[in-house]
Amino acid sequence: MNAHLRASDEYKMGRQGELVIRKWLTNQGYWVVPTGDIENGGAPLLIKKIKSTILPDILAGRQKPFWVEVKTKTRLPHYQRYKRDQHGIGRRLWEAYLEVQKETGLIGFLAILQLQPLKFYLGKFDEISVGLQTYDGPNMDEPMVYFDVRRFGWYNISQQWEITELLPDPIQPKIIRPWEQRKPLTDRQLPLI
Repeated sequence: MNAHLRASDEYKMGRQGELVIRKWLTNQGYWVVPTGDIENGGAPLLIKKIKSTILPDILAGRQKPFWVEVKTKTRLPHYQRYKRDQHGIGRRLWEAYLEVQKETGLIGFLAILQLQPLKFYLGKFDEISVGLQTYDGPNMDEPMVYFDVRRFGWYNISQQWEITELLPDPIQPKIIRPWEQRKPLTDRQLPLI
């Protein structure tokens, strides 16, 4: 699959993931402003005199608004070195979302819709920053930040048919790095009965 087609499929999967999370938020009684819906393409911006910053995908709230950035992932990678499951996003985007939170004074959340197995993670920017790992290695499109999923709250959305019918088709990863693979149990690791 060439890079352009893959990027287009990933974009579609991400946009569909945003619809799922918007539906979940409205089902929970929140109002939603989809800041990612721009007719002319590109990313929504918080514009200041000297610079502009990319906005998260959704502005939501009840009495008080908050930001929600949505990422849609196919699977949950395991990082053996730190013995943890984690999800990651581009460092440039993460820094932009933190800047928006600082400039607007509104709390930010990262929502991760994981398709295999189906799980919805939601975490406040400040809380998921604890234990954050950065990586800028070879074969990376851009520097990344990785979050320990234990820092997130999670929700089972598999029983909500009006949400599950909106789920995108997963895209399998291009590569699975050795440190992401789960090591099979050996006989010595099995409990004695």
